[in-house]
Amino acid sequence: MLNDTKAIVFTYNEPITWYEYIMDVCKLLPRDADIILNTNAYVEREPWRELLNYVTALNVDLKAFSPFKYAIGPKGHFESVLVALEECVKRGKHVEVTFTLIEGFNDDLEDFKKLVMYISSLDENIPLHIRRGYPAFKYEKGPVSLSTLKLFKTIALKYLRRVEIVL
Repeated sequence: MLNDTKAIVFTYNEPITWYEYIMDVCKLLPRDADIILNTNAYVEREPWRELLNYVTALNVDLKAFSPFKYAIGPKGHFESVLVALEECVKRGKHVEVTFTLIEGFNDDLEDFKKLVMYISSLDENIPLHIRRGYPAFKYEKGPVSLSTLKLFKTIALKYLRRVEIVL
């Protein structure tokens, strides 16, 4: 059954939480199958390197560009995510980045400028998807306005070639 598989995408809920399952599936697929991850890339270095031996492309969800924001928001380790992202680029993987814009959390223009400058330093051709966040679970503020999304896109286009807004 898996011998005819051309591509598989691991997405929704963080796929790294079922790392062993993904590795098992990767080993069963034909070597020319495209394996794609939609991930927050918050993972230890060695398992990440092993997984990248199989992965063709990734969409990395970069939550903010601040260790503090990572600590209070997704409870992740900011530097680990950057190292994982850099490893993807270094290994020649197709990488895209999604930034979910949430009012009052990661909407600081200077932090965002640092984020896009960082991505550009890796490769200015990395596509950036600026996604309108729809906060939930006790978060009082609503989604950012379309004009705010457009402002963030304008800033990103100063450093990156491929930027899109996702509503």
